[in-house]
Amino acid sequence: GDDVFLQTVETSPGVFRLYLLDPGWLDPADRSVTIIAKNPNITSAKDLLSGEPISVEASGRFSLTVPAGAMRVVEVRE
Repeated sequence: GDDVFLQTVETSPGVFRLYLLDPGWLDPADRSVTIIAKNPNITSAKDLLSGEPISVEASGRFSLTVPAGAMRVVEVRE
């Protein structure tokens, strides 16, 4: 997928927040990204801004789109 700015913060043991930002200030566009967790034991992922659950593959991989000029905040749980 396209490159996005990604910051990960562990908010409590096994719970992480992923902050994903469209970096295209001069060329904003929807960015399709795939997250591949180092730990494949991810049980859930949820967009905290919309409340939308995100489907996670057994390998801990999931895909999403970061809207043009915007951000997504995703909570991931092990």
